[in-house]
Amino acid sequence: MVKEGSRWWSINGKVFHVIQRVVIEDKVWIHYICENSDYETDNKEFSCYEESFLTRFTQLPNER
Repeated sequence: MVKEGSRWWSINGKVFHVIQRVVIEDKVWIHYICENSDYETDNKEFSCYEESFLTRFTQLPNER
């Protein structure tokens, strides 16, 4: 399960953090934003189904 506030890495080296997890009609949507963008267009919010999110990203270790 993807948790709000968790950080994830994409294969292209970008780091994203989950800002919200929403259930709509029995489907879980993950809303996330890029942390290390060089482009203004990457600073917007993205969303996708949780299943798709898990195939695209790898969770980073917890920071303490």
